[in-house]
Amino acid sequence: MGFSTGRWEGDSLILDTSIFNGQNWFDRTGNYHSDRLKLTETLTLQTPSVIHYEVTIDDPEVFTRPWPISMPLYRRMEPTT
Repeated sequence: MGFSTGRWEGDSLILDTSIFNGQNWFDRTGNYHSDRLKLTETLTLQTPSVIHYEVTIDDPEVFTRPWPISMPLYRRMEPTT
């Protein structure tokens, strides 16, 4: 829902996203963003089943400073029904 560009830095994929179309929000409570929102996401494969995900949310109209988040993303291993 924005314009994204990507590049590789070593083993990490870096995604920069801006120019959002206004059709998105942060969460179900309706937290908003301005037209100056920029996301910088980093995805790094740690194991065949784990990606380390980091994102920095930068919106100087809404937040007093950039907001970083980091978490592992795990592949589902159980059978699906």
